[in-house]
Amino acid sequence: MGDMMTTRGFAILSLCLAACHHAPPAEPPVPAPRPEPIVRKRVVASFLARGADVSEFVPLVPAVDTGGQCGVIPSGMFKAGESALWYTFGPPGQMTRTIVVQFDSTGRPTRYSDARGDLRSPPESDTPLPCAGPRTTISLNLLEHTGALQNERANPPEVALRVMGSDLVDAANLGTPSAMIERITRECGAR
Repeated sequence: MGDMMTTRGFAILSLCLAACHHAPPAEPPVPAPRPEPIVRKRVVASFLARGADVSEFVPLVPAVDTGGQCGVIPSGMFKAGESALWYTFGPPGQMTRTIVVQFDSTGRPTRYSDARGDLRSPPESDTPLPCAGPRTTISLNLLEHTGALQNERANPPEVALRVMGSDLVDAANLGTPSAMIERITRECGAR
């Protein structure tokens, strides 16, 4: 121990030894009960693997499309020439739906994201809190015709699906993304 033992460490060790020396013999420790493991089940399915259709996805949160406001996401977050617009629905601080459309340098939409329901985030954070209420998230890669669809609720199971097809942008059960892209472009400004 020598050089490694500090004065403070020596004092603490001395107190521990003194307490142990004068204490009655301890009974064998009772093992603490093992906590039940927290298991978060996640149901994941693939339309590709199942050969299913995008119409099989039922959003947990319906699409609200009234009372919206739009804005531009700063261009510094993307590659040169790319841009994005956002559109939110619901009162300030209590958004119930947020849509983001990303555009390439020619103004062509490349990505579409639609988040609905419990969209609360911690202050000064872009990371959503674990949802207390239901949340539906729809993310589409418009160039590759692929998407990820997810329903979350406070109590799992969650449903997460990967989809593929050129019909994704016209799927009514997804809120007809092509119509929302057109609306956002018209109301928020062409990119």
